[in-house]
Amino acid sequence: MVGLANAQTLSGQATDLTGGPIANVSVEILSAEGASLGEQTFANGNYRVNLPARPDDSQGVIVVFTAPGQQSVQVTVN
Repeated sequence: MVGLANAQTLSGQATDLTGGPIANVSVEILSAEGASLGEQTFANGNYRVNLPARPDDSQGVIVVFTAPGQQSVQVTVN
């Protein structure tokens, strides 16, 4: 689950296919300039990342989720 809590924060919970929380997932925000910032999920799978300022006409934020031993998943959040 991914959602914008407000214009400056991205929060949600990383879960497995059964809905169970996944701890220690890397949640990385990629910018158009190539910079990145991120956090790791807590034991309950929750994460909260402060977003960089972006223009009003932005195409969204690219978020990359990486769990140890798993393939990365990339999503765009508008």
